[in-house]
Amino acid sequence: MLERKDRIRLEPDFETWMRAATNPDYMHVLTADIEVVIAQRLLPDEFHADPADRLITATSILTGFPLATHDGRIADSGACTIWSPG
Repeated sequence: MLERKDRIRLEPDFETWMRAATNPDYMHVLTADIEVVIAQRLLPDEFHADPADRLITATSILTGFPLATHDGRIADSGACTIWSPG
């Protein structure tokens, strides 16, 4: 959505960038399966109303992988571990 709204630019183009970014040689793409859908219901009512943010956070909780985000509402919620470099 950020790319579509011209808030970010992906070079050389969206499709090429996405295919490179998800190259299975160094990236494993996680799926939003039924367990993730169920887990997002366990987040507090006052948590983000955005369905995508709920699914992303639930995925982080279920996998134990830290979430890389600049979203202060997610970070401040304490719902999952937030990744920080270095």
